[in-house]
Amino acid sequence: MGVLRASGSTRLSLTVAGASPQPRDEVLEAVREAAAGEFTVLGEIGRKPDGTIAYLARDIASKRLAVPSAARRSAGGGGSAPSAV
Repeated sequence: MGVLRASGSTRLSLTVAGASPQPRDEVLEAVREAAAGEFTVLGEIGRKPDGTIAYLARDIASKRLAVPSAARRSAGGGGSAPSAV
């Protein structure tokens, strides 16, 4: 897995198990589409019990990291909508 060096940094090598393609994440795709032009969404970093999903993203203009989230709408709205945290 990782090798700890005297410098304190870690080298990590990851290998892909199997040749099956990743399942399509429609919510991630929708968040990427909604954030296009403003953020580059890198991927999901966590989920809350209420269904809110947090993503790691990079602000295109400032190059800073951000954590946008997608929360479920109320029962009448249906679906998910991106929201800022």
